[in-house]
Amino acid sequence: MRDYAVTLLNSRGTLLKYKVEGFTVKENATRYYNITAVHRRYDKLADGGTISGNQYKRIAVKFAQLWTAVTVNGTVTYSMEEVDVVELTGLYYKSVRVKDGYNFVSKYSCDSHFIAFTTDVRIDKLLEADVSFKYRSVDVGIYDHPDYGEWHSETKTVKYKEQGGTSGNHWSNEKRTWDRIMSAKEYVDNFPSELPDELKSEIKKQQWVLSYYETQYESDTGGVFGWLNYVTGGAIFGRNLYHYTEVSDVTVLRLKFITDGEVYNLGVVSNIGGTSDIVYDEGGGFWDDVKDKINDVKDKISSSLKDLLNKGKSILGKVQWWQWLVIALTVIIVAVVVICVIFPAAGKLINKLITPPFKAISNAVKKRKEEKAQREAANKKKQKGKKK
Repeated sequence: MRDYAVTLLNSRGTLLKYKVEGFTVKENATRYYNITAVHRRYDKLADGGTISGNQYKRIAVKFAQLWTAVTVNGTVTYSMEEVDVVELTGLYYKSVRVKDGYNFVSKYSCDSHFIAFTTDVRIDKLLEADVSFKYRSVDVGIYDHPDYGEWHSETKTVKYKEQGGTSGNHWSNEKRTWDRIMSAKEYVDNFPSELPDELKSEIKKQQWVLSYYETQYESDTGGVFGWLNYVTGGAIFGRNLYHYTEVSDVTVLRLKFITDGEVYNLGVVSNIGGTSDIVYDEGGGFWDDVKDKINDVKDKISSSLKDLLNKGKSILGKVQWWQWLVIALTVIIVAVVVICVIFPAAGKLINKLITPPFKAISNAVKKRKEEKAQREAANKKKQKGKKK
């Protein structure tokens, strides 16, 4: 399927005549035209709300008609029948930026452009989708003045067996891949660090997510020497500072899916969205990696010290008072011995300080022993005198 532009030729009252651009009528006698929807401009009065970066640029008007044109003897007859279509609601257009390493000058990311939506019919397994969009290149210099390329139109067929991913061709990066067709929950789980919580909540409100297009983001300030390019305004390496691709006018044209074991291949009624704003993640450069590694080391040291302190508290909490006394005396004795060995003069002084108390204690003990011996001798004499 394709999304064709139309040009107004003339009008009379409520009747308007348009020319379909880029369309060629086949020479077949019988021709079929499956018209799923026609897009009109967004109208604030009719559609409500205001246009934002993620709002609709054009509103889909459901047709769901299959026209048959038959030419016989130069006369064309037309017939029409209604056909089944899938209507999309809750359309959400964004782009998530995934780190893809760096080199001497630049750091790289993969901009994964996606569309989230809900369908008006139950889908057990989504097999294919045709996504139409426009894209253009953007180069930004030191003063944030963007230089835009020309818009290009493209239609991609997204299949459930296909994967998107980073290039994996730069330093400090392992290649990442993801399915192009995922449920909303699967998509959120696949980008736990890249998606902010608010965006995760918005995506989870939908049923399906199509990762339909990947482009490269390049910053000539994030490599090993990228800071030189930044402070000189690109003079060192003679380049602009940022390069990426802007995506707009996104819409889904067709869905192929399985429901209750039956395969359906239907046209889609889908609004056309505005610019797919990028979820910015400016990390991932050389100096960001250095900072992250330093923080990792600090966190590990802090965690180890906390564990050691907690273990120490646990052990110390079980020590009895007399054990503390033994430990204190042991520490004092060891300290005194060490001081005496290292500083002999200090050892003599300590000896003079601690010797008198010990001598006094020793003399007191000796005196008590002598007094006890004298008492015992006196008692023995008395006992002998009584026996006589």
